[in-house]
Amino acid sequence: MNKPIDTIKLIGEITVELIDKKTKKVVLRKKFKNALIDNGAFYIMTLIDSGGDALSGHPAWKVVNLFDSNKAFIKSITGSWGTKTDTGSEYKNTLEAEDTSSDEYTVEYLELDEAECTDYVSCGRLAQHITPVQKTADKILKVTWTVRVPYYARP
Repeated sequence: MNKPIDTIKLIGEITVELIDKKTKKVVLRKKFKNALIDNGAFYIMTLIDSGGDALSGHPAWKVVNLFDSNKAFIKSITGSWGTKTDTGSEYKNTLEAEDTSSDEYTVEYLELDEAECTDYVSCGRLAQHITPVQKTADKILKVTWTVRVPYYARP
């Protein structure tokens, strides 16, 4: 029997990669822990306490908003979720989003949301501060966001 979980937790990791457009080789890979912020916690609580079909009318969180070191909006990239899996003690899913443009920028903050949002303070369901990643015209920025929600299996 699983040990009861004493709190709702949303855990996971984010991988940020730079990929050379010509060779398709990964030239930089950084991994970070996931962080649930207040907007996301409110959203999840709304899903929990709204009653009935809480998911209807709530779009998926699949837009990665990119911000610089001053938390100024750079751009949004939209990703796709894989197949949700149930391990018997948690649900797990991974979103992948890429910027294949020739844009050049340095990203330091990532937020996952349901839509593009340019205001760092009021945006985001999940957010993460990362060590700076500089995207150049000859590179693809790839963000892989894995989310795991542990649960207590009923006896």
